[in-house]
Amino acid sequence: MIRTPHDQPAAFYLPFTRAWEFMAGSVVALLAPCRRAALANGASMAGAALLLAAIAGFGAGDPYPGWRALVPVIGTALIIHARQGAVSRVLSTPPLQFIGDISYSIYPWHWPILLRFASGRAGI
Repeated sequence: MIRTPHDQPAAFYLPFTRAWEFMAGSVVALLAPCRRAALANGASMAGAALLLAAIAGFGAGDPYPGWRALVPVIGTALIIHARQGAVSRVLSTPPLQFIGDISYSIYPWHWPILLRFASGRAGI
C-alpha cells in the first residue's frame, strides 16, 4: 500500500507487495466456517457488496493496489468464510462453476482481448 503512490507498476506486479492478499486467503482457510445461517448469509452479502463497490466505484485512473485492494480482498474473504448463503448458492450454479473452472486457463488471454475491444480498435 505504501509503494503504490511511488511506483504503481511495481506495487501491482511484485509478489512481496501483494503477499498480504494471499495471506488473507490463508487466514480465511484456517478459520472455521460460519455455523449460523443468518451470520453466513450476512457475511456473504456484505462480501458481495464490497466486490460490487470495487467494480463500480474504482476507475481506471485510481491507483491500484494501494488501500483500494482492501475492498475486494475483504469482500472475497467474507464470501469464502461464509461458505453458505445466497451468494454461495448463486456462485454454485453450473454456469458460474464452469466459468470458475476455466478462468485460470483463460486468464492470460482475456486482457488483450478486452483491451482491444475497449480501445475501439476492434476490426474483427
